[in-house]
Amino acid sequence: MKVTVTLLVRGGKISTRARAGQTLAAVIQGAGLDLELPCGGHRDCGACQVHAQGRLSPPTAVELELLGAEKIGQGVRLACKSKIQGEAGIIVPETLQATNILARGTARRTDFNPDISKRLLPPIIPAEGPLLESIKKSLAETGLAAAPELELAGPEKNSAKGVLTAVSRNGTVDLVEHGDTRAECFGLAVDVGTTTLVVALVDLISGRELGTASALNPQVTYGHDVITRITQVKGKQVSLHHLQAILVRELDRLGRELCRRHSLAPARIYEAAVAGNTCMMHLLLGLDPVVLALAPYTSRIKGSISVRATELGFKSLGRAHLYILPPISPFVGGDITAGILAADLAGGPKPTLLIDIGTNGEVVLVTENKTFACSVAAGPAFEGMNIACGMRAQPGAIEAVGIENDGPRLKVIGQGRPRGICGSGLIDVVAQLREKELIDAGGRIAADCAAPSLRPYLRDQNGKRSFLLFADRSRQVYISQQDIRQVQLAKGACRAGINLLLKEAAIGPAAVKRVCVAGAFGYHLKPASLIKIGLLPREWHDRIAFVGNTAKEGALSVLLNQRLRDEAARLGRSVLTVDLVSHPEFDRQFIQAMLF
Repeated sequence: MKVTVTLLVRGGKISTRARAGQTLAAVIQGAGLDLELPCGGHRDCGACQVHAQGRLSPPTAVELELLGAEKIGQGVRLACKSKIQGEAGIIVPETLQATNILARGTARRTDFNPDISKRLLPPIIPAEGPLLESIKKSLAETGLAAAPELELAGPEKNSAKGVLTAVSRNGTVDLVEHGDTRAECFGLAVDVGTTTLVVALVDLISGRELGTASALNPQVTYGHDVITRITQVKGKQVSLHHLQAILVRELDRLGRELCRRHSLAPARIYEAAVAGNTCMMHLLLGLDPVVLALAPYTSRIKGSISVRATELGFKSLGRAHLYILPPISPFVGGDITAGILAADLAGGPKPTLLIDIGTNGEVVLVTENKTFACSVAAGPAFEGMNIACGMRAQPGAIEAVGIENDGPRLKVIGQGRPRGICGSGLIDVVAQLREKELIDAGGRIAADCAAPSLRPYLRDQNGKRSFLLFADRSRQVYISQQDIRQVQLAKGACRAGINLLLKEAAIGPAAVKRVCVAGAFGYHLKPASLIKIGLLPREWHDRIAFVGNTAKEGALSVLLNQRLRDEAARLGRSVLTVDLVSHPEFDRQFIQAMLF
C-alpha cells in the first residue's frame, strides 16, 4: 500500500509516496535526499534522529534504549528503525543533510609542468577522405606523435576557417579541436575521502586554482567507515556497481558545478588527478574491495592508474582522463602519497611526522634514511559520529570549548545556538574536562567536583554520567561517558601508531623536528588540546603545524607538475609499511595510549 509522506527539509517541503513498512530512512532516501547513516543502518549508533508524526510503527527496544521514553514522547525517532504505517510527516534535521568541508590545505611550491598542452596545427588543405586522416598526416609532417586512439572533437569537416588545435597528453596528441582553443585548458584536483569529496578547478595555462566545490561522499548512506562499506558489498546489501555509480555521479556533478560557476564548457577539462584511500579508489574504479578485508589483505591497485573518465561512467567530463595517485600499501592509500608530496616531507627538516586525523587515519614518519607509514582505525568520533550529540562541522556545531569555574564557554559555528558538537569541540571539551579533573586518567566522569559552580553540569542522562554543555527548552548538548570512551579509542589508536613508528625508527618523540597535522579538522584544532588528551606527545607542543587538506593539495601538485608523478611512484615502492594489526606490541601500546 502506498501512502503520502511529507518531508520538511532545509529549503522547503517535499511530498513523496512511500510503501507502508518502509523505514523512515528508506523514505527519505527514496525522495532523492542524502541521509547520513553513520553505522550503515545497523541500528546501533542512534545518530539518525528525526522528528516524525503520523502513523508510525511502535517504538522498538533499540529506540527506547538509545532515545529514552521522554524523547520518543516528543516525536523523536530513529530513521533507520522506525517504519511508516500510513500518512506521516518527517522533519529531517540539517545535521543529517549537509556539512562544511575543508577544501584548503598547505600547498607545495613546485615547477609548472602540466601533462596537458595545446598548440595550433598548420592549416590543413581540404582533401578527399576523412579529415582525421589529413590531420594524422599533418601531425607526422610536423613531428608530433599521434596517439593510436586520436580523436577529432566536432564535425568531420574543416570549419572555424580551417583552424585546428592539437591537445597533447605527455607529448602525444590524442585530441584535435576545431578553432583556436589554446586559452581554454583546465584540470581538476580531486580528494575522494571516505566521508567528504573536494574538487578544485585549475587553469592549466596559468597554473592558477580557480575555485573548489565539495560535498558529502554519497556512500556515507552505507556506512561511515570503509569496513562497513566493504561488509555491505560482501554481504550483497549493496552492489559494487551502485557504490561506484553514486560516487561517479557526485564527482561529475561537482565538476559540472565548477564549470557553470566559471562559464566554461566541461569538454575543456582534460585531466583530473585523484587522491583517496585504497578502498575509495577500488570503489571509484569498480574494483571489488573485499580483498582488502580478507587475509592476506591485498590490493588490486599496485601503482598509479590512468583511465578515461567515460570508462567509469562520467557524463559531463567526457574528455578527461583520470590519474589515480598510487597507494603505498593496501591500508595506506594514495591520499597519503598526496599528503607526503603536499607537505614536502622529503624536502623539509627530518625527522618529520605527518598524521592525517580522520575515520581512517594514517601516520607517516620521515627520517634521514627511511620513511615509515601505518594506518590507524581511529573511527568516526573525531568527525562527530557515534557521539551522543555529535555532528559535523556546520552551523550550530560547537567547535571550541573552554571550561571556567562558573561553567563552559562555547564557540559555535555560525554564532547561533548550539545544536551539537563537532570533532574539534569534542577534543577541546575532553581536554578541558581532564584539566579540571572532571574525568580521571581512566576517562571516568567524576561524581562530584571541587568547584561548586560546576556541579550542576555533572548529570545523569538516561542513567549514564555526562557533562552538560548547553540546554534550552528544545535541546540539551552534553558529553556522555560513552563519548569519552569513543575519544579514548580514537586517540589511543592514533597515539599507538605514532609510538610504534617512532620505535621502528629507533628514535624518541623529542627527536622529531616537525609535526604536520592534516585532515578534516583543518586549522581549528588547538595543539594544547591534542597534547592534553594524549593524542600527541608533550615534546611536540611547539612543533605542530596544521596543514589542512593535503590530499587535495597533493593531487593539485601532480596536476601542475607531471614530474612529481615519478616521485609519487617512488614513494609507493620505498615507504616501509608497519602493519599494526599483526604488530606484537600494538595491544599494549593501544591500551596504554587510551589513558589520559
